[in-house]
Parts: sequence; structure tokens; C-alpha cells
Amino acid sequence: MDRMLGNQKFLAGNFEGAIPLLEKVLIKHPDDAHSIRKLVICYLATGQLYRAIPQFISLLQSDQTLTTQFCEEDSTGLEREIFSTLTSSFKVGFNPAEQNLAAGILAMFFDCQLAQSFFKRARKSDPDDENTQKILDILQFKKSIPE
Repeated sequence: MDRMLGNQKFLAGNFEGAIPLLEKVLIKHPDDAHSIRKLVICYLATGQLYRAIPQFISLLQSDQTLTTQFCEEDSTGLEREIFSTLTSSFKVGFNPAEQNLAAGILAMFFDCQLAQSFFKRARKSDPDDENTQKILDILQFKKSIPE
């Protein structure tokens, strides 16, 4: 029930309302990649970058589709739409490194190469940020593994 309601709120753009429902789903089903993805997007949409990061890193480590050249070839376009809408709002609440990190996380759901360019910009803006470095390290490691 929580998954269905969380999904409905997510699709309606009620990201704040979807968060507690998706969190409940993940308590029962911690490996539910679709719910994790939606939760990451909800966190970013509500300005909670630092809650999104650990979920994203966990997803990145476990979800092989996020490390292919084009990430999600069966993407519905919803991720691109959310990316376009949210990246302009990042300028209000985030510093430049955080803006690039958040944009990279969102882009990772539909274009890995674009995402990596944002992660590299984030690292350039803040070379000491451990989260950005960890993400880049995971991507580099996964890239070196033959498919």
C-alpha cells in the first residue's frame, strides 16, 4: 500500500508527501531499486541533498543499469523532465559544488556521460568533497569491469 501511495504522490509531483511512504517501503524492502530512485529524486526536489547522497551511493553500488553508457535505455522521459525542472531550483539552495552534485545524481538516471560531467564539475568546485569523490571512484571502478 505504501509503495502504491508513494508512487502516486511521486507521479503527481508531491515529493514531500511521497518521502515518508517511500521510506516505509524501504524499511520492508531495502533493495527496492525503483523506490530508492524515487526517494533520491524526492530528497533532491525538496532540497535534501545530504539525505539523497547515501541512498544514491547505495543504489549506484548495487544497480548495474546506472553504470552502462546510456544508463536507462527504457527511461520514460520523466527523469529528464524532473531534471529540467529541478536543476534551475538548485541554484537557490545549493552552492556550486552541491548544484553540480545534485544535477549529476539526477542525470545519472538517464544519461551517465552527462552525469559524470556534472560530478567532475562538482569535484572541481570542491576538490575535498568526499561524497563526490566516492561517486567518481565507484563509477571508475564499474567502468573497469568488463560487461
